Amino acid sequence: MNVIQQMGVDLYGFGASLITRTWMLQRVYNWQVICTATISGLPGYWISQYCQGIQFGDYAFDQVVKLRYGSKQRGYPGDQVIEPVTVSFLCPTDMSVYNYFKFWRNQVVDTNGYYVPKKTYAHDVFAILYDGNIETNRFRLKGCWPVNLPVQDLSFNEDIIRYTVMLNVDEIETGSTLATVFNIARTGKQILSGFTK
Repeated sequence: MNVIQQMGVDLYGFGASLITRTWMLQRVYNWQVICTATISGLPGYWISQYCQGIQFGDYAFDQVVKLRYGSKQRGYPGDQVIEPVTVSFLCPTDMSVYNYFKFWRNQVVDTNGYYVPKKTYAHDVFAILYDGNIETNRFRLKGCWPVNLPVQDLSFNEDIIRYTVMLNVDEIETGSTLATVFNIARTGKQILSGFTK
């Protein structure tokens, strides 16, 4: 029988300490995802506690253009592409995770079928890594919005319902609290809050 893992909530960016994590529940993993947007009254940081996995990668070259030089060839970069972020969540009984992404998805197109300005529905999502209570790396996934709604995948072989959501991402920035502290110590001023592109 599977046991539901207790999950933590970090209020990073919501007034919590920059170095320590504020736990509401105990988490055994040294990473977490923070959704920053409140959608239809559902706080993203509360929905984030149900996250069980995330997969993302930065821009990569879609293809390599090859040109011949006599008997040899040279490769040149083609277009750059970035794959959607894949996030998995546990499904609580109140359906808050499903409703969060449903309401978020509904912000992309209005009730008349017209697309709304991107600034209305695109939000940042953070993936934060820790060593103990110290933040070691922070990924800022910029311009996220749900590409699909969670799929209802029900099975008698599983006693826990999980949702998988794909999010569009425009850009990924990396940084950490430690990088910010080192920048302040080295230069005497804060540089981009530890973020680098």
